Parts: sequence; C-alpha cells; structure tokens
Amino acid sequence: MIKFKDIEKIYPPKTVALKNINLEINAGEFVSIVGQSGTGKTTLIKLLTAEERATRGKITIGDWDITKIRQGEVPMLRRQIGVIFQDFKLLPKKTIFENVAFALAVMLLLILSNFFGNINLPLGVIGHEGSTIIVIISGLRLLR
Repeated sequence: MIKFKDIEKIYPPKTVALKNINLEINAGEFVSIVGQSGTGKTTLIKLLTAEERATRGKITIGDWDITKIRQGEVPMLRRQIGVIFQDFKLLPKKTIFENVAFALAVMLLLILSNFFGNINLPLGVIGHEGSTIIVIISGLRLLR
C-alpha cells in the first residue's frame, strides 16, 4: 500500500504546491492522476519517486517510510514503482522494444557497477534478433 499522510510541499519562498494531501493506494491498484495544469500532479509523483521531499507529512510504501529516504535507497525505491509519464520519456527513433531493452541494459550496468566497482561507458548500439536482446557496450571494464 502507498500512503500519503498530511503531505505538504512548499517551494521557496512561499509557493504551496500541495497542502493536506491524504491518499491511500492499495496493492495491485492501477491509479491515474489527472487534473488541470498547476494542480500538483507532477509534485505528487516527484514525492512518490523521492525526486523531491515533502515539507511536512509522511509517505509510506508498505512498511517503508520514504519521507526521509537516504539517497542510496532511491534506486531501490524506483525499481519498485512503475510511473508512466504523459510525455513517455522514450528515446526518439527507437521502437518500444528498443526503449525497454535500453532501460534493462542500463539497470544491468548499474547492478554490475555496484558489484564490481566503476564500469567505463559509453553504451553502444542496442538491437534485437527475434527475442534475443543485443547490447554492445564499448569500453566495458569490470576489473581494474
């Protein structure tokens, strides 16, 4: 369950983006956030993904209080939440498959980097043959 309890977000100097927000989303629910421009939709999502911090209140996901989440925990949080933005954040001139493959390749690199240390990039061409994903990584160095 995702729970927002008495959430408030104020941007300096005194711009109130969210005030007294209470929201519960149960496990398995699919939620769309809609509303007019400037009503706080993006701010709500930024709080949920820990891109921004609430000025006041408490946000929990399951038993995890993310209100004071540490920076190192943010990637784990974002792997557990699916957010589809209205502008999709897709790479231009790539298919949906290639966009998903790219995201998976980046996640793999992050996991390898955490395990082996720094990995030199850049990431090369991404393609596919049937159901096999092809990722070409130039300059990959796992061990120093």
